[in-house]
Amino acid sequence: MIELLVVIAIIAILAAILFPVFAQAREKARAASCLSNEKQMGTAVQMYAQDYDEGMPAWDSYYACLSQIGTGCGADATDRYWDAVLIPYVKNGNPQLNDRSGVWHCPSQSNFSYRSYGYSQMLMREGWETNTNGTKYRWPSLPLIDMSAQTVFVGESGQPGRLAPPWWFQSSFIRGGTTTVVPGAGNQSTSWEWPDRHSGGSNYVFCDGHAKWLKDATAYPPGMSAPRNTTASLGAAYKSCVEYFAATSGERDFCRSKY
Repeated sequence: MIELLVVIAIIAILAAILFPVFAQAREKARAASCLSNEKQMGTAVQMYAQDYDEGMPAWDSYYACLSQIGTGCGADATDRYWDAVLIPYVKNGNPQLNDRSGVWHCPSQSNFSYRSYGYSQMLMREGWETNTNGTKYRWPSLPLIDMSAQTVFVGESGQPGRLAPPWWFQSSFIRGGTTTVVPGAGNQSTSWEWPDRHSGGSNYVFCDGHAKWLKDATAYPPGMSAPRNTTASLGAAYKSCVEYFAATSGERDFCRSKY
């Protein structure tokens, strides 16, 4: 009986040691699959740009048309969003029909009813040189971007499918991927960025087509729990803008002037 109890105890100890390892291994596999998804998106946007005179898909061509032209823009529809526009180059799932399977679904996200990936708001809008909220939607292009290998195109997000500028602090104040609610933040939200989805970080695809993992605090520095908007937090957020989010040299200079 003693020998049996010893064996059971050893098995229990081994299970306690190995189960977390197995969980980490599964998450590593999910993160690798997610990164592969984003690499395919990066390749797709490069192919799209070759076909459209180095133009990139707008976040939504309807809103870009309203901002830039103002008339004759038709109606807003799912087939005018960036992910639907890239379907011919990916041929996997169908965001136009709200089918977010395959490339469009991060395996670490259990809910298929909303987007796994979002478009950078600094890329989708212009006017960041003087305005911390941007001014109007645009059609980005590769010549517009002075450092495409350092400019985020798409990253891991929540329901609206957008990535806010780091200094808005949405992702850190109401962190979508964590299980702990930040004091003072109220209930969790799945609306904003998930910069901690994969082992304390998330995957991002850049405008030159490559994709890589970034630590959560590197891309989206924390800063909204008390004290809010400290000088250090804002400085880190604008530094992230310079390194990863600003599209034009003017936008990068504006962010650099903030820290």
